[in-house]
Amino acid sequence: MIERSEHRRTHPWPAADAHTAHASGALPVGGAELGHISLAHQRRLKAHVFRDQLARIGDLTLDRTLLGGFDRDHLTAEGEPRVTALDGSSDGLHWRTRADFAVTPEGQLGMHPHREHEVIPISDMPLAVEALTESPVFGWDFSGAEHVDLIAPGARGP
Repeated sequence: MIERSEHRRTHPWPAADAHTAHASGALPVGGAELGHISLAHQRRLKAHVFRDQLARIGDLTLDRTLLGGFDRDHLTAEGEPRVTALDGSSDGLHWRTRADFAVTPEGQLGMHPHREHEVIPISDMPLAVEALTESPVFGWDFSGAEHVDLIAPGARGP
């Protein structure tokens, strides 16, 4: 019997929710593939990937030597790196200060589904900082462009 994971949550961005998209015959936009996982578990998974990359690519182990004498507060009880929230992103949203968008043939901002070439038009990007999500760019016509990079000031002022 298949059971729902204890780490599953409702995806905070409907356009990126695979279950909702597939139920309506569409593909979800990429860039938020872990949104259906609780934030705490996402951070554990990302810490594990970080440790794995250090070992496989750099042949490094995460220990006190590599951490440069960091205290144990930077590691979990399991010895994984502690991933913490950025200011203003306790819910895992509104933290990205940069976002790269594709452009639909009609000139709308869009995103590609994960590992696909299609462009899905979007009207918001909840992972982006509010300076981006509240800007009028989602209504602008970008006809003729292939992609648009948006960059906002950091969370601590311009």
